[in-house]
Amino acid sequence: MKSKEIRLCSIGIGLAMIIGSIYLLQAEKAPEGAVRTVLCVCIAIGCFLSGSALRAWLQDWSLQNAPDVRKEIDIERRDERNQMITNRAKAKAFDLYVCVFSVLLWALALMKTERTALLLLFAAHCFVLGTGLYDRSKLEKEL
Repeated sequence: MKSKEIRLCSIGIGLAMIIGSIYLLQAEKAPEGAVRTVLCVCIAIGCFLSGSALRAWLQDWSLQNAPDVRKEIDIERRDERNQMITNRAKAKAFDLYVCVFSVLLWALALMKTERTALLLLFAAHCFVLGTGLYDRSKLEKEL
């Protein structure tokens, strides 16, 4: 029951962020510069929150009357071979992400893209790389 409440809260918060940000962007005195960028980021975060929570809620709702299908999905999710395949695919995607995103940042910088957009992309890139380093050091300590 607790996860259902969290999902509903996430959907509500996400939709509130989307609607509020769009309302503020469409106001008579439309914000400019950094405030406009923050509102656009709020829309993206709201889409992520509401979308991921809505996906999980719909998945639970659709499997509610099909315990055999739910059991099969759980078995596949916990299968070691599937987990290994998933982890290897994620590792390759992460390596590709680092290369592609670094090149994209350089290309956008050379095209003289707005500084705020570049800083947001750079912060996101550093966050992902920092998370990867943290997880790697955490796993190395465990093993």
